[in-house]
Amino acid sequence: MDYLEQASNVFTAVRSVNKTDVHTLLDQFGSVRDVVCSSVEEMSLCPGLGEKKVRRLWEAFRKPFSSLASKKRKRDRVMEAMKRQKEQEEEAETEEKREDCERDVAANDGGGDNNSEEEDNGDEVEKKET
Repeated sequence: MDYLEQASNVFTAVRSVNKTDVHTLLDQFGSVRDVVCSSVEEMSLCPGLGEKKVRRLWEAFRKPFSSLASKKRKRDRVMEAMKRQKEQEEEAETEEKREDCERDVAANDGGGDNNSEEEDNGDEVEKKET
């Protein structure tokens, strides 16, 4: 496939652009790169290219391809979901640690009270025996 044919395949993918328009653009700008980098005003100077064709071409060169944009949006959604999941896991872990700490504190406090009660009970028993 030669250069002109490849260029035609690229440009005619844009709605209403035909092979004659491709020849006009390449004659005016010299290369596909120069056409793509041209401004709306520069493309408007080409005979046979109306405002709609120029606008469609210019937008086709500047807008992201839908599949790439779609992949980026999907990746962003997945990353956001992963971030939320990680935050939820961290919150659950923090809550679990807090509950463990509260149980430990309660167990230590309860154990201390039981010992002092036993000591009190022991004192009472000794007092009764004497």
